[in-house]
Amino acid sequence: MKGKVLNDDFAVGIIDSDKRQPSYVKEFTEIAHSEHLSLMKHNVKPHYLVMIKPAMDQFILDCAEEQGVCMSDFSLSSDLEGFKKQTKAVDTKHDIRFKKLFKAIKHNAEISTLCCVLNYLKEQRYQSKAENLVQFFIVLK
Repeated sequence: MKGKVLNDDFAVGIIDSDKRQPSYVKEFTEIAHSEHLSLMKHNVKPHYLVMIKPAMDQFILDCAEEQGVCMSDFSLSSDLEGFKKQTKAVDTKHDIRFKKLFKAIKHNAEISTLCCVLNYLKEQRYQSKAENLVQFFIVLK
């Protein structure tokens, strides 16, 4: 986002809420949040960040647990460290285990919210409004 490529263009980034954050994050203000998601808007540019707390691996495990999905049904570890090793060792985009897992947890409230936010931003781009984005998070409270 920062730099010449997307400097003033619309952009959305999804990052883990790690201890080490890029300095560019300081230029964003939080619009809304839930247990695992924080939606942030750049103070000047049409840039948005979705921060996953604490990180994507734990978010997926928590969503699966909340949906009552057993990770072993997909030959995946329910242990965070084991799951991290599995996600780092494969191309999850093409791994059938992950495709089936994501299909099984797609109705999780936070995943639904994330999808709605991303679809809204994709459709509205430069016309997106913070008050509309906040509405997607209200159902989670």
